[in-house]
Amino acid sequence: MKKKQWIIGIACGSLTYASTISAESNLDFYGEYIYLKRNDIEKTTLVRNTTNQTSALSNIRNFDFKSGYRIGVIYTADCTNSVEFNYLHVNSWGFNKSVSGNQNLLIPLKENAASFPVADLIREKYRVAFCAGEANYWYYLTPRAQNYFSFATLFGFHYFRLEEKLKLLSITSTTPNSNLYFVNMRNDMFGLQLGCLLQSNPTDITYWNIAAKAGGMANNLRLEKSLQSKKERVRAGLFTEVSAQAGWTPASWIKFYVGYQMVFLYGIGTAPEQISQRRSCIHHDSKTIFQAVFGGMAFTF
Repeated sequence: MKKKQWIIGIACGSLTYASTISAESNLDFYGEYIYLKRNDIEKTTLVRNTTNQTSALSNIRNFDFKSGYRIGVIYTADCTNSVEFNYLHVNSWGFNKSVSGNQNLLIPLKENAASFPVADLIREKYRVAFCAGEANYWYYLTPRAQNYFSFATLFGFHYFRLEEKLKLLSITSTTPNSNLYFVNMRNDMFGLQLGCLLQSNPTDITYWNIAAKAGGMANNLRLEKSLQSKKERVRAGLFTEVSAQAGWTPASWIKFYVGYQMVFLYGIGTAPEQISQRRSCIHHDSKTIFQAVFGGMAFTF
């Protein structure tokens, strides 16, 4: 009898604990509209005028705001522990330009220069794509959405992909053929990150928070160039991110929010910078900043 009572007691205790965990745990799915801008990058000469030795065409472009989206899921085990996964995608930037001359336009190559002689017209096509993903563990030192102030720490994994494709079509009136020079540069950056978040809950249905993240990255650089074999290198980089958000929770199962985000990446390679590099080199010391405003909604189950 004692054994049966002991088993019943254990079972009842387990059910009570499970019901407590079930009541505290939830699953949040969220979706966001992103409006993201990339800052200008360091100036590089794409085409040189051989007459006066000046830059006839450079890579400076206005990386205006592009639309995108972010989707994610958060599993909250209790009031202090949660796990998050998200993915960010932004529509690519595209540029088309051309420059005219009189057999005095030259792509400033250090390798295979003889294959791309002076031209009368050079047309440029430049495409840039960006996406990112995260996997994070959040630990709340004070319960979220309960105290007036809530503080959390983060440990996780971050991934960025920055891909650039540059094509230069060189045309000379004295010859029937045109010459195409291309550079494809891909940055796959991945690494661990640490972060923190401060949240304020001034009322039962409103909140705001600020967050910061930083981490070291390994950048797997992949380069393809005209008349050269494909090259890959792994180099170190880093990133930092800050964000701010304000939200409204009209019901326990739904919330709406808006925010601002800035991401700084260092240790990347851009396609225009590879033009003047020699065969064995990949330039990877560049930096860039992404800024975004966003709005979204989340559903809790």
